[in-house]
Amino acid sequence: MYDRTTTGHIIYQPVSAATGYSSKLLKLGEVNNKGTELMLSLNEPVKLDGLSWTTLLTCTKNVGEVVRLGESTTDDI
Repeated sequence: MYDRTTTGHIIYQPVSAATGYSSKLLKLGEVNNKGTELMLSLNEPVKLDGLSWTTLLTCTKNVGEVVRLGESTTDDI
């Protein structure tokens, strides 16, 4: 399980074509990610002459939330 908060993500936000640009850069304030990762490895469940088989299963669940926006918002477009 993990619970990670990161800051400083850079994203592109579309702007009106009348500005002469297609997008502007925004710096997000704070993003929180919570989730679970599960991995199951089965080594050689089947082993025959010259043949071996290894199985690896992974399962992941992630929930991301923008906690706080940075200085720029959509109001200044």
